[in-house]
Amino acid sequence: MNYRQLYPRILLFAFVSSHLLVAGSEPREKEWAFLIFMNGHNNLASYTDLNLNQLEKIGSTADIDVVVQWAKLGFTNTFRLRVEKDSDVNKVNSPIVETLPRQDMGDYKALVEFVRWSAEKYPAKRYFIAFWDHGSGWHRKRQLPTRGVSHDDYSGNHITTEQMGIAMREIARIIGHKVDIVGADACLMAMAEVGSEMADSAEYFVASEETEPGLGWPYDTFLQLWA
Repeated sequence: MNYRQLYPRILLFAFVSSHLLVAGSEPREKEWAFLIFMNGHNNLASYTDLNLNQLEKIGSTADIDVVVQWAKLGFTNTFRLRVEKDSDVNKVNSPIVETLPRQDMGDYKALVEFVRWSAEKYPAKRYFIAFWDHGSGWHRKRQLPTRGVSHDDYSGNHITTEQMGIAMREIARIIGHKVDIVGADACLMAMAEVGSEMADSAEYFVASEETEPGLGWPYDTFLQLWA
């Protein structure tokens, strides 16, 4: 067979292959996306593995994508994972979907970009967005900086109460509606001052008035019930 005979077959193969790639590139919209902004750039680092392994007991399902931006003290990179079901409770085995240079997890723009990326790759009808880290509620005294959440020991930054509101307004524009649930797996965040910053961009805010244990939420328990 000479080149002229082979050429139409090459074109046909290229067309079919490209068509399949385009057809398969549209992700299916699920009922829920559970997006966790997991900031382990501090003394909670070891608990990131614990909570990820709890999530892996259930994993993403036909209706829920569980997606995590995972930062940990000692890591030179920040990872994005889609959590998959796994029986190994001692090792995080979910595939790394994207590897980034170490992110400043105390920058609200990093949260917005994580949600933007997740909404493109794992679209959903409804969104549960969770802060994972230390929290310090809200307080302003003599114009000192406000407290907030997601303290990053590398950068020295954290997401202030006002920046939580800015982030959620940007995220609501990205997803096209109010964020269905905002959660804070962090201490002292269930305050009227915190909630009021997100009143125009989130339907529900789930948090604790008191300090939380380092273990954080029982992710396997509530994810099993939710799924």
